[in-house]
Amino acid sequence: MVIFIALCQSIMFSGIDNACENIQNRRGLDFLTISFNCAMASILSLLTVPSMSNVIEKERKSNRMYSSILWVSTRALVVIPTTWLQLIIFVGIVKFFIPFNAGFGSILLILGCTMMAVDSIASIIGNSTGSTKIAFQVLFFFVINPLIIMPFLVFANYLITKTEIPSALRWLVNLSPWYWALNALAIKDFSGVDFECTQVVDGVTMTTHLRGNYVLRNMFDIDPDGFGLAVGMLLVLFIGFRLISFIPLCIQFCSKNFTLPNSLDPNKLFYFSICINIKMNLSDEQTNSINEIIKKRTFKISTNEKTINFQKDCWSIIKIKQTTKKPNQPTKKTIQKILFPFFIL
Repeated sequence: MVIFIALCQSIMFSGIDNACENIQNRRGLDFLTISFNCAMASILSLLTVPSMSNVIEKERKSNRMYSSILWVSTRALVVIPTTWLQLIIFVGIVKFFIPFNAGFGSILLILGCTMMAVDSIASIIGNSTGSTKIAFQVLFFFVINPLIIMPFLVFANYLITKTEIPSALRWLVNLSPWYWALNALAIKDFSGVDFECTQVVDGVTMTTHLRGNYVLRNMFDIDPDGFGLAVGMLLVLFIGFRLISFIPLCIQFCSKNFTLPNSLDPNKLFYFSICINIKMNLSDEQTNSINEIIKKRTFKISTNEKTINFQKDCWSIIKIKQTTKKPNQPTKKTIQKILFPFFIL
């Protein structure tokens, strides 16, 4: 997919040069490059985050070996190598076919920081929904889509400049990864470049040059010296949105925590371990029944001999356990029937 998108973009912009009539085309090239990579980052995140978060949170509840914030921070580090690997392929193809004024390293740095920031935004959606299917519907189809994506695109300093945004809403541009990424890429692509403008006046061809810094300040409302600020803000958004993604995860699972007894009674701990282990293999409806059993359970401890009356509760758990149906496993003959046409071919 990365190679296909890079080749498509290369075909569209392979003939671009530093002429005045191509200033807006080059600006569109920068915007399209940022948008493609943001789309890839959000899709990859939504394919993995919802399913992974549910599984890992359930394992944490059963074993109590690590916290949710550890998983969030670990995943933030895990996506970095894969992000940069696909970016090296993408930037290598695009840089080879398209005459970018920005260097290979600058483009790689900008797109890498942008994809990590957008991945954090997609993690918020994924952790809030808990389902890959619902997450994609929220991102692309539902009414909530304009509330999530459109502000980032409108405030990207491409469709409208920052000065055209109402003053009461102008602060929102600081929350848009598109805004900072597009500014950073435009600075590297326009700063220090002379754009050749050719005009014919009374049959005489006149050639003038337009400085790239002038274009940045007067046409795009961008500070030519703001590259470091733009990259720094992308990293801030990456960390900030990643921390926010922990909030829906905590709300979703913290209310389902099991409370172990205060005293480390082996019998009590054994009882709770039974409940928790059986819970992991049950459906949501059966899980709620287990939770009700745990909430209503009372322990009777004598001074001389410790006894626990949980026979009734255990019978309820076993009864619920027996109602759990395992999915039908394919038999050997079924597998042979499926694979038989392939052996013939």
